Amino acid sequence: MLEEVLSKVKQEYGVLSLFNDKSNAIDNIHMWSLYADGMRGFCLEFSKEKLTDSLIEKSRPDNNVEGESVNYQNEPIEINLLDSKELKVDKIIEMMSIKNDIFTAENEYRYICNNKGYNSYSVESLKAIYIGNKAKQEEKELLEAIVKSIYPDAKINYVEISKNNYSIEKL
Repeated sequence: MLEEVLSKVKQEYGVLSLFNDKSNAIDNIHMWSLYADGMRGFCLEFSKEKLTDSLIEKSRPDNNVEGESVNYQNEPIEINLLDSKELKVDKIIEMMSIKNDIFTAENEYRYICNNKGYNSYSVESLKAIYIGNKAKQEEKELLEAIVKSIYPDAKINYVEISKNNYSIEKL
């Protein structure tokens, strides 16, 4: 029965995972290597307040969007299905907001939505894009064109690993 409930949750709920701390996200070589293919990708910086508001405002009427900081711990939460055959929304949110504590440095924030699929956000939510210096030239040009045409107020930054130390610096 637990497998059925968890399978249903995976099919119906969507998660948007973001880094919760701008300064560490941009300067974190570990994050760039894991999630941006070793400086070949990019990092988006959002206004948390504007993104939260717009995800809620622009969602479908039957959509419930919740924002939660990830709780890092050594053990998963216990679920008692004897109380109810279906998980309550707050328990689902709690369950989807937990991650093994070896990932604590990620300082993750998750938006959890009860309808999986595409959700839009306001243009004003995107503050900046940071493009890794190892991205292919045509990808850099495409990203730049998209940002300039759709997100005219967003700043475009190029970043690389410093030649003097292990930090990330803007070009």
